[in-house]
Parts: sequence; structure tokens; C-alpha cells
Amino acid sequence: MLEIILAIYGLWVLITGKMKLSASKVVEGTPARLISLIMLAPFPVSFMIGMAIGIWAAANGQNVGDLTMPLLIVELVIVVGCAILAFSIAHAIAKPPGYIQPQQFPGFGPNTQYPSRPSDPNNPYQPPSF
Repeated sequence: MLEIILAIYGLWVLITGKMKLSASKVVEGTPARLISLIMLAPFPVSFMIGMAIGIWAAANGQNVGDLTMPLLIVELVIVVGCAILAFSIAHAIAKPPGYIQPQQFPGFGPNTQYPSRPSDPNNPYQPPSF
């Protein structure tokens, strides 16, 4: 049941790109979509581990039906681990709703490294100064 709820919420976050954690915390955009992939990860991870255990059991001549409880515990650990990981990352990077992070790109803006030189209107080879 927890796996289905986590997958439905993960799909919702993947489609909308918005993960609301509380009234004062939200994750939006690409980080929210990447977190939703963690929420959808229990299905393929459980399948791969179950397949590996099944192949190992068949190679050793064991009955896979005897491994029902260990496989259930492994799947529960995977689902709870993915849920804890996803929501821990989300709480760590969450911002208030509508928060716009200021964009500062190094190297853009006024050039403080080199002083501006006066342009000579009679020199055709000098680049114009802005």
C-alpha cells in the first residue's frame, strides 16, 4: 500500500513539477522532478533484487516459495528507504512558496578587471567602447 501511495505521489510530482511539503515549504522545478524519480524507484529496484534472488535460488536448487518472507522484508526496506531518502532531500532543499533565487552569473556585468579606455574617433581600427 505504501509503495502505491508513494508511486502515485511521485507521478503527481513528476507531472506538475511541484512538491508541497507544508504550507511554508515547497520544492519546484527540476529538483522536484528528480525527487519524484526517487519516489518511483522502488518498483524497478525491487524487481531487479527479486529477480536476482530468484535466479540465485533456482541456481542453488531452492524453492522460491520458501523465500516469500525475506523478499517481503527486502521490498519493505526498499520502499521505506526510498521514501525516507526522497523526503529528506526534499526537506533539505525546500524553499518558501514563490521564492525566486537571485541569478548571479560570474563573469557577467561591468568589467572591473580592465579599466575602460577612451575611444579615439579618428582611429578606425580601435573597437568601440560601450
